[in-house]
Parts: sequence; structure tokens; C-alpha cells
Amino acid sequence: RIRDEIGLQEGDVIAQVGQTRINSAEAASSAFDRYGARGPVFVVFERNRQYFQTSFYLR
Repeated sequence: RIRDEIGLQEGDVIAQVGQTRINSAEAASSAFDRYGARGPVFVVFERNRQYFQTSFYLR
């Protein structure tokens, strides 16, 4: 599964994709489309009240 490959777990909340703050699933989808075409995608997510970051390439 893609979320396993990039380190996301069920219950994680995506807070930022690239330079875009995320406030909805639609905003996340649009940001992934926009940034994914340019190279690695930088993501900030919240898990258990802590913030983490990861980056990955979309295929």
C-alpha cells in the first residue's frame, strides 16, 4: 500500500503538502496533483498530537 511506503498510518492527518496548508481532503488531492508533477512531494502530518515530515515521489 502506498501509505505504508511513505510512512503514513491510519488516523494521521495531513497538515501540509509542499508549501500548501491542508484543510480538507480536496485541498490535499489538489496539492498532491500540483507538487507531484515537479519531483519529490514534501508532506507534514500529525500523529498523536505530534508533527512529522516525510517526502516521496509519486509514480
